[in-house]
Amino acid sequence: MRILQIKLVRTLPLIGWLWLFGALIGAPAHAQPEVDPAAIAETVVNAIIAEDFPAAAAFFTDELRVEVPEAQIAQIWADVLAESGPYRELLALRPSQGGSVIVITLGFERQTYNVTVAVNERGRVNALFFEPGRQLEFGTPVPPPTLAPTNTVAAPTIPTATFTPLPTRVPTLVPTVANTLPPAPTATTIVIPTDIPTQIPPTPLPSTGDLPVGEAAPPAQPTLAPTTPPDPVAVAQQLVALLLADDFDGVFALFNPALQAVLSAERLAAVWDVVQFEAGTYVETLRLRRETGTGILVTTVLLELAPIDIRVEVDATGQVNSLFFVPAATIFNPSELIETVVPEPRQLPPPAPAPTATTVSAPDDTAAPIDTGLTPPYADVTTFTEQQVTVGGDPFPLNGALTLPFGEGPFPAVVLIGGIGPVDRDATIGPNKPLRDIAWGLANRGIAALRFDRRTFAYPAVLDDPTLTVQAEIIDDALAAVELLRRTQRIDLARIVVLGHDLGGHLAPRIGAADADIAGLIIMAGHTLPLQVRILAAADEFITGLAGAPTPDQVAELNALAAEAAAIDTLSAETPPDARFLDLPVSYWLDLRGYDPVTVAAGLPRPLLIMQPERDFEVTLTEDFVRWQAGFAGRANATLLTYPTLNHLFMPGAGISRPAEYLQPNFVAETVISDIAAWINALPG
Repeated sequence: MRILQIKLVRTLPLIGWLWLFGALIGAPAHAQPEVDPAAIAETVVNAIIAEDFPAAAAFFTDELRVEVPEAQIAQIWADVLAESGPYRELLALRPSQGGSVIVITLGFERQTYNVTVAVNERGRVNALFFEPGRQLEFGTPVPPPTLAPTNTVAAPTIPTATFTPLPTRVPTLVPTVANTLPPAPTATTIVIPTDIPTQIPPTPLPSTGDLPVGEAAPPAQPTLAPTTPPDPVAVAQQLVALLLADDFDGVFALFNPALQAVLSAERLAAVWDVVQFEAGTYVETLRLRRETGTGILVTTVLLELAPIDIRVEVDATGQVNSLFFVPAATIFNPSELIETVVPEPRQLPPPAPAPTATTVSAPDDTAAPIDTGLTPPYADVTTFTEQQVTVGGDPFPLNGALTLPFGEGPFPAVVLIGGIGPVDRDATIGPNKPLRDIAWGLANRGIAALRFDRRTFAYPAVLDDPTLTVQAEIIDDALAAVELLRRTQRIDLARIVVLGHDLGGHLAPRIGAADADIAGLIIMAGHTLPLQVRILAAADEFITGLAGAPTPDQVAELNALAAEAAAIDTLSAETPPDARFLDLPVSYWLDLRGYDPVTVAAGLPRPLLIMQPERDFEVTLTEDFVRWQAGFAGRANATLLTYPTLNHLFMPGAGISRPAEYLQPNFVAETVISDIAAWINALPG
């Protein structure tokens, strides 16, 4: 039996890439005509059965049609027939719990096949899975059909250009659906998804002994005595520990037969790859709780880019009945908690001490920096150390990292501020950590650095606060970080500067205006356009400049974004406070109204270093840097530098910069580190 598999593919439009860089800004949800996923799925499958492959492809998204042309569909169908014998009949049609995923069971001479069809809100097929079902001997009766009423729908008009849809919010993590199919072997898989990311080798995770839940490595097959089934909590802990150890066969052994029929170990591994691609690799486990009303056990784990909930339902026999991966819930009843990590990273510590006291001790010179990934070639970890610190206090203390060179000091120091959205302390995007690179590179050059998690990263519920402002999300915490450096031993108080990248660079002048003792500002790819204009311009640049002529659907998405951006200019105190524009509240946009970073920076009597990568398609030379040049022409206190080969992350490359670069392992260019260090060291002490 030949194993067939079409590789997983994914395209990430601009807004998706902004999210990977730490944003939660997406296109608004639009009312769509009602679609009947079951009728569409049945029509597509019937077209494939009839070998009318153009009719089937007419329902595909443009992405899927490009990735899997009609000739490839024909080849896949021919392979299925060769493997299973002549087609007999359509046996069953079952919708998933959400209704947008339809499972159709087909009967062939030698076996059944389950065809899973995912239909998006526009009535377009964006994923298609073929999986073998039960083996059949010739003449064996098949189960009676349970078909839904037959519906035929008209094929949509086929655009001529490639369509890359803009997501309406953060990409949703892929759930698994239980108890929908008869038992099936797991040997053969044909996969044709598009809205699922490319499988990538998972990063090595801690051993089960290092995990806060499920510490003991489980046996290959759990012991589930009928009379005394295992504690469901222990089963959930065991499942999470096995999953995080990449022991998918062990997880599969915990499933009941119904779930095993739907979710093989191989398919679970692919789904977990999807989750890690969307949200990053495992960092730590935060809590375990039993959901009120359902009894589902929910383990919240923190991945590099976002926390997720692993939802496990255990049946009466102690076997796993369903398994889902979903974005982490931010609101739940505290009485549901069973176990939390100690110390809980998101718990509130005692209030921060008064700013007048010197309370932060310098790290021991014998300590080593925390290894959080690949080390830049210019960062010798034997020359500096890193200490975990808390920035700010009640009600939003933030985890941070203070990097200090070895030696007596005092050392100049820099506070690092990342870009748009809920970024972590390193501004992590895929395998890259640009703020960590900068901190470690500067530490090698005798400069301390403090970086910290964004408030909206540490406390995702803050994003839903209708009173959220940029002052609360970024500026207050940046000022608290400056104060923390002033209370730290071995820091040169006369040479504390703020470095901002992207939105952090846009806001750096406002941070500097709020604290007259900040010695200087470093603006890296700081956009000068208003935030809403920057989002819209970058979306348009990506679609029309990098992806070719836009399709009608893309034009509609851009027009919707433009309408929301334009509406922001009309907001006032009378606008309903619960309204949201580009997924941010009215208060956020009103806080930014009238702010011009160039004008504010020009009024600050302190040194500025303004740095611009020339291959940046998000913050550009022609739209943003030219305004910095015009504002500081002939000004002795400003140094303006450009870098021809660097992208938005200040990482080297060639040709037109594309978002795919962000997922290639790389480091901030050493020349950037050297330029920053030389500028800081030249400040008067």
